Amino acid sequence: MHTVRRVFFVRVVVCVCAALLVVPRAFGIYSKQDLNEIVGQLIVVSMGDGGLETTKRLLEEGRIGGVIILREDVVSAENLRKITDEIHSVKSKHIPFIAADMEGGLVAALNATNGFAEFPSACEMAKKTPEEAREVYGKMADLLADYHFNVNFAPCVDLASRPDSIIAIKGRSYGSDANDVCKFARSFIDAHSTNGIATCLKHFPGHGSVSGDTHNGFVDATNSWMWAELGPYRNLLSESDQSPAMMVMVSHVFNGNFDDKYPASLSRNSVEVLLRNGIGFGGVIISDSLTMLAIKNNFPLEETVVTSLNAGVDVLLFSNEKPFDSEIVNKIHGIIGRALADGRLDRRKLERSFRRVVSLKKKIGGSRTPAAKAE
Repeated sequence: MHTVRRVFFVRVVVCVCAALLVVPRAFGIYSKQDLNEIVGQLIVVSMGDGGLETTKRLLEEGRIGGVIILREDVVSAENLRKITDEIHSVKSKHIPFIAADMEGGLVAALNATNGFAEFPSACEMAKKTPEEAREVYGKMADLLADYHFNVNFAPCVDLASRPDSIIAIKGRSYGSDANDVCKFARSFIDAHSTNGIATCLKHFPGHGSVSGDTHNGFVDATNSWMWAELGPYRNLLSESDQSPAMMVMVSHVFNGNFDDKYPASLSRNSVEVLLRNGIGFGGVIISDSLTMLAIKNNFPLEETVVTSLNAGVDVLLFSNEKPFDSEIVNKIHGIIGRALADGRLDRRKLERSFRRVVSLKKKIGGSRTPAAKAE
């Protein structure tokens, strides 16, 4: 009898222990280590003054999910090779995003000043055929893949709806017609997809009607923005299932047609309601750099982080801050932890963002390397 009771007791203990292992996952209750992993994948930063060694440590510890390489980080081709080889080789659970801004023209992390070929701007490319553009963008994607880049924060699909807009003046638009913009953006996306590089449509919901620059301060598109500016997103994202990897970058432009308080990157109406639910984009949504003065001069860091994530942004981008804040990553983790504890953030929302990021990384995990090319 005692033997039977002991067996019964052991079975009960085993069942309870098994349940304790399953329940936390089922109900979203994670350890601190798991929370670090989740939050880390939602952060992309530039190297800043911390340099390569700090960036590698943050990746290995799971504190960040990726790094954007800026033009000021690149001294030469040899220097870039060292940087990206070492980042590519970090021992992390998830492959890191290794990103660049490479539109061509004025926006090109790799350019003649640091030892690379120049690529035409979108405005210049629009004078060619889409087929010719595909060939040029193929060379750009080959170059990025050779240096282990797996994300390009381009193409810019803003419409040049006003000749005095900052986007038009800097040659960053393929034109004022959404169909023309889509033709060249497809060439860009196809070339990068072939090389296993994720692309990123920007600057949602449209930056082409304003003369102001969000790098420098508040920009209001309420009276100049047009519904046609959504055309490239509706058209290209409806085809996104055919592309191995695509993101959307949300701008810091204020648009009172959607939100009377926040710019797009902090606006639930812009991100979750319009982009996620209205247009139906199910992939990764990333903010433009949250160190830009349109954000930094108007919103405290804590409000910026919490409001952006609540709006539906998956990945927070922090780059090019001067002076560089060496504690920015720890600050972001701390803000998110406090917001989860007091209910300002919903853990389930972060988990959904985490899954989208990991899914995208699996798609680009087989991107071509120099060694693979040699074979």
